[in-house]
Amino acid sequence: MSNMDMPPPENGAAEQALVPEQREHRLTELQQIGGERVSEKNLEMVRNILFGEQVRESERKHASLERFIRVSVSALNEETHKKLDELRHELNLLRDMLREETRNRKDYVAGARTRFEAIEQRSEELNQRVSHEVSEIGQRMDNQRKELLEQLQQAAEQLRHDKADRKALAALLNGMAQQLYSSGDEQHH
Repeated sequence: MSNMDMPPPENGAAEQALVPEQREHRLTELQQIGGERVSEKNLEMVRNILFGEQVRESERKHASLERFIRVSVSALNEETHKKLDELRHELNLLRDMLREETRNRKDYVAGARTRFEAIEQRSEELNQRVSHEVSEIGQRMDNQRKELLEQLQQAAEQLRHDKADRKALAALLNGMAQQLYSSGDEQHH
C-alpha cells in the first residue's frame, strides 16, 4: 500500500495531541510505508495532516491578531481625530475669545482716548477761562488801585489845600489880632 492509498487518520484530535518530535517520527514512518519515497505533493499532504491544525490555528491567531491591530489602529485613529477636532474647537474658541478681547480692548482704548481728549479740551477751555478771568481781575484791580491812588492824591491835595487855607486864615487872624492890639495900644496911650 502506498502513501496515497493510506486513509487519513480518523481522529484529527489524536494527531493534534502529538508533540513535534512524535509528529516528525510519524512523518518518517509514513514516508517509509511501501518502501517508496513520498512525492512532494504527498509530503505536503502529510504535513497538512500532521501540522494542518496547528497551521490553521496559527493562521486564525494571526488573522485575529491582524483584526485586533486593525480595530486598535482604527480606534486610535478615531480617538486621535476626535482629540484633534476637540483641540481645533478649543483653538477656535480661544481665537474667538482673543478676537473679542482685542475688540473690547480697542473699544475701551478708543473710549478712553475720546474721554481723555474731551477732558483735555475741557481742561484747555477751563485754563483759557481762568486765564481770561485772572486777566480781567488783574485789570479791575489795576483800575481800582489807580482810582484809589487818585482818590488818595485828591484827598492829600485837599488836605494840603485845607491846611493852606488854615494857615492863611491863621495869618489873617494873627494880622487882625496885631492890628487890634496895635490899635488898642494907641488908644490907651
